[in-house]
Amino acid sequence: KKSKIPTLSNIQSTPPPPPPPPPPPSTNNIRLDLLSNNNKNENILIKNLANQLLITAQRNNCIDIEK
Repeated sequence: KKSKIPTLSNIQSTPPPPPPPPPPPSTNNIRLDLLSNNNKNENILIKNLANQLLITAQRNNCIDIEK
């Protein structure tokens, strides 16, 4: 009996078709990316500010209680 193990000689390998090129980004997408980037930066700044205010308020409360 011959085993039916595939070998390199009897496998016809066809290379996969190349992926289609990505479409060029439209100006709308670029504008949205810039807007979302700006929003992320603003959110980080707002969170940092809020955190600093909270820490300052907590410190002031501690000082007020000690007085």
